[in-house]
Amino acid sequence: MKTCPNCNAQNPAEATFCMSCGYDLVALDGTPTPAPTTKLCGKCGVKMPVEALFCSKCGAKYDGGGKDGVGKTMFFGAMQEKGKAKLILIKGGGLEGVSYNLNSTDHFTGRSEGFILFPEDPFCSPKHANFFYFGGKFFVSDEKSLNGVFLRIRSPIEIKDDLVFRLGEQLFRANLVNDFPRLDSLSETDDGTKFLGSPGDDSPSLALTHILEDGRLGPVIYPAKETFTLGREGCDLNFPKDAFMSGKHARITKSGDKYFLADNGSKNGTYFRIAEEHELVHGDYVFIGQQLLRVEITQ
Repeated sequence: MKTCPNCNAQNPAEATFCMSCGYDLVALDGTPTPAPTTKLCGKCGVKMPVEALFCSKCGAKYDGGGKDGVGKTMFFGAMQEKGKAKLILIKGGGLEGVSYNLNSTDHFTGRSEGFILFPEDPFCSPKHANFFYFGGKFFVSDEKSLNGVFLRIRSPIEIKDDLVFRLGEQLFRANLVNDFPRLDSLSETDDGTKFLGSPGDDSPSLALTHILEDGRLGPVIYPAKETFTLGREGCDLNFPKDAFMSGKHARITKSGDKYFLADNGSKNGTYFRIAEEHELVHGDYVFIGQQLLRVEITQ
């Protein structure tokens, strides 16, 4: 394992960039960086041989100011402008540390369609998401993908019906239950006899459905406490074999008739699936398929 000197996160021995913060880890093992064999056109960003004098795509002359092909930045447009966003790939596809400057209006992302492609990720839809600007703000939208777009929770969020969230490798759907199905038996018979059952609670309940990797719906859990915890160990719901989950990873709290989901300061975070589109701010983390991206906005 490699310890990141920037954030102290543990990374696999073969990692070249920190999976938590994107810090360059190459220098830690003393391995010399190989000489670049390609470079990027300073005008259009296309990759070309290091010995090329002119860009094969736009014809621009290489003046020595281009970027080496082994660098970490891919440009979509000219120099990054103030207020524009950059996405840094934190985890996924073996390209950790690669960054994408977003200087156009729309930036579609997916497995095969768009500016930012993850062709090796089978959990990405062909056109999965769009990062775009509107009204001076930066947004991400789900382009009707199969697996959705997930945003890391910064502070507690209210649980709405059908909220889907993930922590570690676990995926859940939350539903607010205002009524339960009745037995076929009547609650009161014609002869005046009443049905004997447990005392009921008329306040809304919460049902958590565990969604399995093949799309099957797993066990349904009904949190019965004011604060219900989820994690690897010592919680109300435990996943001891999930290496990506912290000991006490997240919690669900009830306040009146409402429920809230919060992260417990876990290492890898808790994420919720956005409904359609969502505003992004500096420091946000977004999951698309198995790709984890960090948002940085130029100030």
